[in-house]
Amino acid sequence: MTKVVIIGAGSQFGGKLSRDILAFPALQEGAVIALCDTDAEKLARVAHYVQRIIDGHHLPARVESSTDRRALLEGADFVVASISVGGPAYAGFPFTTELNLPFEKYGLSQSVADTIGVGASSGSCGRPRCSSPSAGTWRSFARTPCCSTTPTRWRC
Repeated sequence: MTKVVIIGAGSQFGGKLSRDILAFPALQEGAVIALCDTDAEKLARVAHYVQRIIDGHHLPARVESSTDRRALLEGADFVVASISVGGPAYAGFPFTTELNLPFEKYGLSQSVADTIGVGASSGSCGRPRCSSPSAGTWRSFARTPCCSTTPTRWRC
């Protein structure tokens, strides 16, 4: 049994990460996806989404959710902290600086720096998923999305 706690799971990332975790057969058997967020409404939506994935694919896994991270952390095998420090990540600073600075200083137009555009292409070679021995696993997984309604495409 593997327990993965995702703190800050109320964002879209929480659901997508849960879906990706559940796509690996080795992590499905008895897996517990424990979702935590300070926004109970967003947390409920993500928990419902993850439960639909589990039910729809008949996975031997379960989802837990709570606004109290301490209640979820006990027995965790992995903890992912996915929080926005200093306010919403995609409104105002630091997002505007992340996008505007490369353009103003170097003339490079980009989108979110870590996923597509200039930032992704310059950092992709050093990313663990692309340079580790398990890169082949990531590549093969990219060709078989877990949830047909939201296909995943990764490029390594």
